[in-house]
Amino acid sequence: MEGNYFSRNKTGGAVQAYGSAYQDLVSLLYIFIHINSNSFKEITFETDDDFTLIMDTHEKYVQVKNTQLTTAQIRGILEFKADNTKSKYVKHVVVSSKYDQKFNSLLKKYKNICNVNKTFRREQEKNDIVEEFNGLLQKWI
Repeated sequence: MEGNYFSRNKTGGAVQAYGSAYQDLVSLLYIFIHINSNSFKEITFETDDDFTLIMDTHEKYVQVKNTQLTTAQIRGILEFKADNTKSKYVKHVVVSSKYDQKFNSLLKKYKNICNVNKTFRREQEKNDIVEEFNGLLQKWI
């Protein structure tokens, strides 16, 4: 048996408590964001995922990690969740306290897409941003 088998890092108590505190903070943030929405019905904890937002038209399953996740790890989590939940009324979200640089740049490009769609920019400009995002996505898949 390894000498550090019962070390603080291996037993999980402190690590698990820290992760649970982070998960609680994320769930509070989601509640604050959605509490005034007419479509928000309730939130459940540790049922289908770390927490689930129940809305009028869909459910949002949220997985919270307090670790650095790579693009491949996030893709794996989402693929696993999608395979286990075939319902079109379920949306999956992964929240990580840290992520790798590739995923960070992909998130920034995605935010650009969301923002540009709310503006009155030319269609070509919008298409260029979407193509840039798709190019990054294909490079990392």
